[in-house]
Amino acid sequence: MNNVAVFAIIHAKKQPARTRDRRRYRFAFPNHDSDQIDSPCSAAGRTYAFHDILIAPFEVGFLGYTNVLQRMDSFASLLFYFGLFLFIVLFFKVFKESVPFSPSWWAVSFPIAALSNAALEYAIFVHSWLLIAISAVILAFLSVVLIILFIRTMYILWNGKLLQGAA
Repeated sequence: MNNVAVFAIIHAKKQPARTRDRRRYRFAFPNHDSDQIDSPCSAAGRTYAFHDILIAPFEVGFLGYTNVLQRMDSFASLLFYFGLFLFIVLFFKVFKESVPFSPSWWAVSFPIAALSNAALEYAIFVHSWLLIAISAVILAFLSVVLIILFIRTMYILWNGKLLQGAA
């Protein structure tokens, strides 16, 4: 028998049986006070910025798929429109005034940039004035988001809160 296997068997027997401790699985069980489930993405009813990252795989997949095949087909359209649908749905969950600003908000810029790039490429291929307008709006929105992120990051940097550790 291999020494590693013997070591693993001996130490596995020494491990105490793990119980399902509620504190250990705090994100998997509902609260006693409500029927809502706690998630690492929300606290006190607030949604954090990284929900928006969910649209990036579809848009990056669209860009990669069309660049490899050098054509647009129904699967490419499905990737693009599903990413656009997720952006529209998650937009109202992510961009709320109740969510405090932190450096993690920079995670919002990548999916919007991927969506903007995919929308421009898809609009050029389809030659639809509606898609060209949508891609221009998304690009303008990306520009505004980047400016706001930069200004708010500089603000918390000058106030000394950006590099401050958690208390």
